[in-house]
Amino acid sequence: MIIKKKLGQHFIINNNLIKYFIDLIDIKNNNIILEIGAGFGYITSFLVKKTNNLILLEIDKNLYNFLLKKFKKYKKIFILNRDARYVNIEKIKLMFINKNYKLKIIGSLPYCSSIPILLNLNKYYKIIDSAYFIIQKEVAEKLKCSNGFNSKLSVIINIFFNIEIINYKIYPNSFFPIPKVNSSIIKLTPKFNINISKINFLKFKFLLNLIFNKKRKMIKNSLKSFINFDKIKNICDPNFRHNKLSLNDFYNLHKYI
Repeated sequence: MIIKKKLGQHFIINNNLIKYFIDLIDIKNNNIILEIGAGFGYITSFLVKKTNNLILLEIDKNLYNFLLKKFKKYKKIFILNRDARYVNIEKIKLMFINKNYKLKIIGSLPYCSSIPILLNLNKYYKIIDSAYFIIQKEVAEKLKCSNGFNSKLSVIINIFFNIEIINYKIYPNSFFPIPKVNSSIIKLTPKFNINISKINFLKFKFLLNLIFNKKRKMIKNSLKSFINFDKIKNICDPNFRHNKLSLNDFYNLHKYI
């Protein structure tokens, strides 16, 4: 089968890594597991030993057909040919009748589409119990924001989810084809400490553009044409740059745009 570079396909072949990853998820009887990018079913082969409540997403039509054949004896597994960047996760969860089941989303994400996949999760944070992903190490570190927010993506993802980088070294030779970068495991859990329903996302994204398009500017200069200086001063130090702002600062500033 041909590996499609345009899809960023790198498949886990390290069984020890897969076992560690599955144990980390801590699958319970009342969990629905949604695996994004099931590929050749390497992770899936371990998942079927843990749960029957399993949904697989695979964008590659050839791999989708391969999965149908490989797991045809498992009648309770749903296998879907879908693009995880746009898929409606709420509708997928409804494939299981029991509404009390808790949804866990997992996968080794394609490097080229990990960011849009994560952004799509934001729409469904209320129905997600947790998510575990293997992603490019550099992306994981940007999301974690240990030294402050350095991108619009990091702010948006952190509004909806707590992000934890699992301390487990993943080397390129754990995959085929071998990538040129290292990978990390991240855990996402929804959070509700900011009233997301009150965020005007058009204004919020506009604010992020103002701040991050000119990162070297202080906030008072980035926002001077849109927010009164005294209002900025009441929220944060006007001399701050983007990496000194908290999520609450971004949230409160957007209300005055």
